[in-house]
Amino acid sequence: MNGAHVNTISSRLSLRPPQRKSLEILARVCDIIPLEKNGDPVQALNIIQSEFPSVSDFERDFPSLCFALATGVGKTRLMGAFIAYLFKTRNIRHFFVLAPNLTIYNKLTTDFTQYTQICLPGHRGVRRYTARDHHRRQLRKWPGYPTKKNSGSGLTFGVPSEG
Repeated sequence: MNGAHVNTISSRLSLRPPQRKSLEILARVCDIIPLEKNGDPVQALNIIQSEFPSVSDFERDFPSLCFALATGVGKTRLMGAFIAYLFKTRNIRHFFVLAPNLTIYNKLTTDFTQYTQICLPGHRGVRRYTARDHHRRQLRKWPGYPTKKNSGSGLTFGVPSEG
């Protein structure tokens, strides 16, 4: 386990004991299984189960873990700690964080911007990408996508005419 990074991140983010324990588990998992795109999830599951018997299944076609923490312990802060750890130790630079609504999304963005400055000084921070951004990018590929010139006051969607 990369204890120096766990200690640094835990100190900088003032992690509580359950958060630190979760970060230590993530660090150990990163040490015992390869983090690669085309890895064998069955083999990874067997390796993880040898040290963490409570892990029963990934529920996906790739290694995925869930950390159960009580309400108010700081799951957002823990997510920031995980990202900082993976960035520092594995040079992983791209993360996809899904938020269920705009309120939580805005809180995540604010918190992550703060954590980025604490844990990763000089890093550019969080790049915002919403479902609206995704839909706009997808629709721009479509011939009937409205532009500022043809959409009027609101965003309207038209079907391309045939012929």
